Amino acid sequence: MRTQINLNDDWFFYPDIGDYESIRGDREKKNKVIVDLPHTVKELPYHYFNEKDYQFISLYEKKVMISNDFKEKAIFLIFEGIANIAVVYINGIESFRSVSPYLAFKKDISSEIIFGEENKIEVLVDSRE
Repeated sequence: MRTQINLNDDWFFYPDIGDYESIRGDREKKNKVIVDLPHTVKELPYHYFNEKDYQFISLYEKKVMISNDFKEKAIFLIFEGIANIAVVYINGIESFRSVSPYLAFKKDISSEIIFGEENKIEVLVDSRE
């Protein structure tokens, strides 16, 4: 039987971070907000804006507990579309990347999860064109 868990709520969002290495350490001092997905990296007016205003590197972070009950099951992480490049980290280790703007993608992360403990999912988003 398939179980689906919605992870759309309560992600930490770090806008315009520069690169992943610059934010790997102490994040408490970094500018962050709590957002729900889907989310846009920056809200813009309908007219007369600079395209560079939304083209930067940002990071989404969520911690999630995966119960031991799921040990014998396949665990997939599914995204319905991220623009333009996404790099997904599971517990600080690069899991996969997508370079297909706005296309859905999924990845079996069963071997990367620590069951019975809190796991950190990070999504580095490069929205530059």
